[in-house]
Amino acid sequence: MQYKETGQTYSSSNDFNSKINQGIAFLKENGTTECKAFSLRKINIADFVSNNMENEEVSTYDPLRELIAPYLLCTYEDFRSSNKFIKQNIYTIQFEENDYFLTIKYGYIISEKNASSSNIKGQIVIDLSLEKKSSCSIDILLSEELQKCHQELYNAFRWCISPKMFNMINEE
Repeated sequence: MQYKETGQTYSSSNDFNSKINQGIAFLKENGTTECKAFSLRKINIADFVSNNMENEEVSTYDPLRELIAPYLLCTYEDFRSSNKFIKQNIYTIQFEENDYFLTIKYGYIISEKNASSSNIKGQIVIDLSLEKKSSCSIDILLSEELQKCHQELYNAFRWCISPKMFNMINEE
């Protein structure tokens, strides 16, 4: 079973779970009792625009530095010499604990910039995926595992973002 919502339709994990419950009810009616593996993925995208009125080069990674936790940004200064050529810069971190696998992809995509790189438009991306690679009862999936996965993805998101981004989200 696969279910997908986009940013326009996603409202909350509880609403998401109620829709998953409908699919699982169908599976149960057809005799399915076990889930062999499952994954939950949330992609967060923030648009940005960087302008320098003095027509000086803007670092493509400056918006990332503002919105992503500082401990994830250890190598961006090394890109200064190739700044005007960068179109995309995405990192991947994978974590494993028992039969759970958490993948965090974060970085930025440049969609538009002028020749001097003084005006840049793009997106900050935080792509989170949590997989469970062992079997469980469908009833446990509904009652425990799905909630646990939502919480862990939220924890991973909070770990990835800067205090400034957290405050921006809470102001909305």
